[in-house]
Parts: sequence; structure tokens; C-alpha cells
Amino acid sequence: MTQPFLPILMMAHYFSGTVAMKGHKKFVLIHCRSTCIVPMDTNNKLTGVAHLCFTPDNKYFHGNFVTLQRQQYNLVGEQCDIPKENFDQCCFEDTPLFYQITVIDRGSLDLEHRTINHVMRIGGDNCSLKADCFDFHTEELLVDKKAESHIEKYFNKKLLNRDCYICIGSLTILDNKAGNS
Repeated sequence: MTQPFLPILMMAHYFSGTVAMKGHKKFVLIHCRSTCIVPMDTNNKLTGVAHLCFTPDNKYFHGNFVTLQRQQYNLVGEQCDIPKENFDQCCFEDTPLFYQITVIDRGSLDLEHRTINHVMRIGGDNCSLKADCFDFHTEELLVDKKAESHIEKYFNKKLLNRDCYICIGSLTILDNKAGNS
């Protein structure tokens, strides 16, 4: 089952549409697969689609996140140490990676941000990122030429020609009032 065309201010990968102009504002008409829409549970959650660009060594990623309400955020993840508490290594075959993720609100004048510590990465390139207040699941993986094309359109050009790969999927973040900052 597919959703009707929706106006979104930023990119989305689940896309078949055209750019339309309304006054001086530009909109992209997007035809979303039902898998990219995750219903909003409560008012204290941000839910939508994220595009994450990982470096080949997985030490860093940059991302774009658009909520169902068209709020736009940048995401920056840097690998960090394993948490000293509330982590039991015996539950995992290999030690998972952990990230410190900065979420930057592109709609605020002062680029308001918050930091989420110890977000666990599980899976290989087709990864999931999980914490009490952060939940991302890859639904599509872009590599090689498809990744380069996506980076050229939506990310900093410094990420080109570095063998980066793109994970696209659903993301839910607990809002500042409910999550840890």
C-alpha cells in the first residue's frame, strides 16, 4: 500500500516526483513507500526518515533527519567508548560500536542542539542504532555509485570519493523533554 504525494521541504530517498514551486517556496513532491512512514506515538517523540553517511571505518557519520511534521535536523555521530555501566559484553558475539550523536535543529535560529551518549550500533553495514532515546533501523543501503550520487546531492562534498556508504531508514528520537541531553 502506498501513501499519497506529500510536500516535504527536504530530501527523502523513497521518491518519485518532481520539484514544485508555490510562491517563493520550493517543495519536493514525494511518493513514499509505507515502510518509510512510522506513526508518531506521543508528542514527546520525533519520528521520520534519516539518511546517514558512514565513513568506511565507521568512526564517524553525518546524517539528515526529516520528521513527519517536516522538522529538519542534522545528525553527527562520532565513535565513543563502551559505556562503563549498563552494558554486558557477554550478550554479544562481537563488541558493538557506540556513538555520541549530536542532533542539530536546523529550524532554530541559534542551531540548537543536544547530545545523545552511548548509542549502540548493531549489525554490519545494514545497521541499527539504539539507545533509550534513539532508535534507527536501516531499510535501504546505498554503496558505490549510488552512494556517491546521494552524497553529491545531500551531503558535504568532503565525503565524496572516500568509499562512504549510506543507510536510509526510520528514526525515532525522544524529544528534549523526555530524553537525556
